[in-house]
Amino acid sequence: MNYDMKEFEDYYMFTFNPNQEQEINIPYVLYLPKENVNSNIGISFETPSTFSNENLENIFDKLKDEVKYQGYFKYNNMPCIVPLIPRFDKYPMTYLTKSVHDNKTELIDDSLTAEEKEQMKDIDTQVHNIIENSKSFLNNMGYDVEDKVVAKGYSAASKFANLYTYLHPEDVSALIAGGTTGLQIRPMKEINGEPLNFPLGINDVPDNVEEFSKIPQFYYMGNEDMSDPALCKCELDDQPDVYGNPRPKINSDGSMNAYIVDDKLQAYYSNLYSDNEVNTIYNNFGVYPQDRFTNAAKCYEEYGINATCKMYDGDHMTVNMNQELQQDILVFMNENVLNKSKINKVM
Repeated sequence: MNYDMKEFEDYYMFTFNPNQEQEINIPYVLYLPKENVNSNIGISFETPSTFSNENLENIFDKLKDEVKYQGYFKYNNMPCIVPLIPRFDKYPMTYLTKSVHDNKTELIDDSLTAEEKEQMKDIDTQVHNIIENSKSFLNNMGYDVEDKVVAKGYSAASKFANLYTYLHPEDVSALIAGGTTGLQIRPMKEINGEPLNFPLGINDVPDNVEEFSKIPQFYYMGNEDMSDPALCKCELDDQPDVYGNPRPKINSDGSMNAYIVDDKLQAYYSNLYSDNEVNTIYNNFGVYPQDRFTNAAKCYEEYGINATCKMYDGDHMTVNMNQELQQDILVFMNENVLNKSKINKVM
């Protein structure tokens, strides 16, 4: 395998380069603790910077500088995989949008060659191959690791983590996804008589509901989180959200002033959700992120999905510092991951 290794005080960092023979066209990082290595492997989906008008080599170099070994994977001495997935403006791979799932790589700007654009296709299959190669690498080093990984993601990456878990339930033992804004995939082929296609539903993808429902899942968001990738075009508040993104102006009665064209809402972020998808979301899931999150929780309960969905005090940035949330994640990890693990001896 073609990789670079860096040694830190208590862990190693292996950076693997793309390998087309293994059908892996993006780099990835594997963190490995030096001692008391847990048999569970984590996979952390990240929300990177958005790239445009940059060549692919520079993009990969910047992605390598953005990742860190931290959080509950590091705290519990779990090896951790980080796929370095680019995020292009019109082809946002970390959202695993409809256009990304359908491999419409022609949407990527011309800073990438036609061959490089081709290499960005089938990103979920590439991630599957990364997981398989990481397990083989650890096995060859003498570590006895679990067959499935614990997936996590926050914000945009929470969508990827949720959708990947649905598409590849054979790979995932547990899932933690935060800042989902209630846009988890619904295990439904239609809603109110209309087809519900990926990524909102499962009408046009394999029916993995039975396998998906067995995986322990933990979803959370802030009760003041107004970061909304499914925002419609509307009158905007003078104050943006914590990341500087626009948010709707909320009237005293809780409504917003949406801009309607031909009796339909228009997508603000048309690279993430189409006009039709935004209308489906607003009409069936809810107008605001908290409404959609509650809707998702009820839907998952009705379909028997093994999911915990909780809102906590905080916005999109501060919710991760919530002490109750941190404690609940530890409980979830202890009940669904760590009590089933074993510790590898130091080599």
